[in-house]
Amino acid sequence: LINDYKSAASTIKGSEVLFASEGIAGEGMVTIKGGSKLQGVIISGITKEGFLNRKLLANNITKGDLEGFNEGEDIIIGSELAFLMGVKKGDIINLISPKTRSTAFGSIPIHKTFRIAAIFHVGIYFYDSSFVFIPFKTAEVFFDQQGASFIEVVVHNPNNLEGAKNQIQSNLKRNIYISDWQSENKSFIDAISMQKSVMFFILFMFLLLASFIVFSSISSLIVQKNKTTAVLKTIGLSSFQSILVFLQVGMLAIIPAILLGTLLGCIFVLKLEDIKNWLETLTGNKIFDGAHYFLSYIPSKLEPTIIVQIIIISLSCSLLAIFLPSLKVLKTKPIDALKWE
Repeated sequence: LINDYKSAASTIKGSEVLFASEGIAGEGMVTIKGGSKLQGVIISGITKEGFLNRKLLANNITKGDLEGFNEGEDIIIGSELAFLMGVKKGDIINLISPKTRSTAFGSIPIHKTFRIAAIFHVGIYFYDSSFVFIPFKTAEVFFDQQGASFIEVVVHNPNNLEGAKNQIQSNLKRNIYISDWQSENKSFIDAISMQKSVMFFILFMFLLLASFIVFSSISSLIVQKNKTTAVLKTIGLSSFQSILVFLQVGMLAIIPAILLGTLLGCIFVLKLEDIKNWLETLTGNKIFDGAHYFLSYIPSKLEPTIIVQIIIISLSCSLLAIFLPSLKVLKTKPIDALKWE
């Protein structure tokens, strides 16, 4: 157990840790005046400095600011929650805690009104619709506890979690429970990995189908040009040169197609969100609903290494589909092909 979270937060800072800050977290309900709408949320009590250090949040405030956040009864909510509750910056909302307070009339839930100081949008539906942030001192009163309940750590390299964990354990000189983003979102990460594998398999099957079409086309061309090949062989064209001719013909048709497909694919990736919005406007339906897909937008990014890999695989399959039927030229004998001419 950690008794002094503030001291512990300053202790664990090191080469792997970007910043660490203490906080209070709990579940609750948010409602508007009249109680016409009710939504479950995760309430996080943090300091203004702690919020500003969370660059993903601080850099994505769409409305409002954090001035006076530490002292006042302000609250910061996500854009999706604001949409669901039908509120905007400056409106008053009410937070209800699962804890109760004993009164002369019995136990009643702890509740408190807050003014919406800012609205953030990070693009992850779960956070935009479920997280609210209140001042740390206010959270102590709201949750009826003294001091923090957790320390949030942001590391320099989110992929090197083991190194950061070891450093934190070493600095604190005790065994503590550490939860990271990979373990908390394991099911989501596994689903994304599975989707990538399935998508790669589907695209590879399309590539094999396209290669089979190329194979059939070159085979048909070789049969049609059998007599021409025989004539060329009679005037000194070698079998290797004959194969090279069909390879050149095939690649002249394949290379422009691969380059055009790559260009269209890159444009599609760069304009994916615009295409999605256009289709949703055209059809009037939500194609990518953040409530089901965790994200409120379709993430897309061009990876040069992956693009090069796709081009190499496409060229290899196409070259193989052209080369295999071209081997039939080796069996072409001028005397057999021209004996009836």
